[in-house]
Amino acid sequence: MDVRMVWRQWLTRHDRIRDALPAIPVTLVAVAATAVGKSGWHEPRWAETVWTALSCLPLVFRSRWPLGVALSTLALDLTLMPVARHISMTPAASLIALYTLAARGSRRTAWIVGVVAAVAITGVYAATHSDSVLGADSLLRFDFAIAATALGRAVRSRREHLAEARARVELAERTREEEARRRVTQERMRIARELHDVVAHHITLVNAQAGVAHHLMRTNPDQAYEALAHIKDNSRAALDELRATVGLLRQPDDAPGSRAPIPRLADLDTLVGAVRRAGCPYG
Repeated sequence: MDVRMVWRQWLTRHDRIRDALPAIPVTLVAVAATAVGKSGWHEPRWAETVWTALSCLPLVFRSRWPLGVALSTLALDLTLMPVARHISMTPAASLIALYTLAARGSRRTAWIVGVVAAVAITGVYAATHSDSVLGADSLLRFDFAIAATALGRAVRSRREHLAEARARVELAERTREEEARRRVTQERMRIARELHDVVAHHITLVNAQAGVAHHLMRTNPDQAYEALAHIKDNSRAALDELRATVGLLRQPDDAPGSRAPIPRLADLDTLVGAVRRAGCPYG
């Protein structure tokens, strides 16, 4: 099996771990961001890094409660921005939560929260960094929040389209199977009706010829014998028609009893018993 398929199935079974995975790169980037200064690299500011990690904690539940996680991460990131003004990174935890909300929630809720979050992030950043709301850095954060929401909605739309296409394919397959079964049933019914007509025709002839033979048995044995010969021919023809048609009606999944062979020499005792029960003295 493909490694990616196994990995995807494992993440599907462990949704909490899947939801928490984005927190790892966000925290690592925060460590690097707090370790960079004008004079070069220095020891990271662990308090700010821990705060960033704390803002990612709600992401563990982002698939289960996307709206609550989006609001909580936004509150934590907006609190972090004035505390760590020197960190220029965008509040990534909020962007991940906004993406999840857009991908799993309703369109109206996703866009309301997305626009409010974009405005709040832009305003707090501009206020804490002495920048204009219409400045490049502030507008960049606004664009990131809107882009996260738009990306989530695009993924949601793609999933819905794939689900609809899959449903249409499954419906078409079921419809084809049902139509095939319906046509097979209709064909078997047509064959059964033809079988009924053919057998009824032969049985009617046999009955008429048996009446003639019974009437002529004493007065004209030769014609009675000829009528019995016709009875033999018509009964054999009826049996041949019956055997051929039943062979067409049989299906591979028929029960074994319905496909039992005609009696053979091993069934002689059973045949003799049936003849005796029919009243023939020679049985």
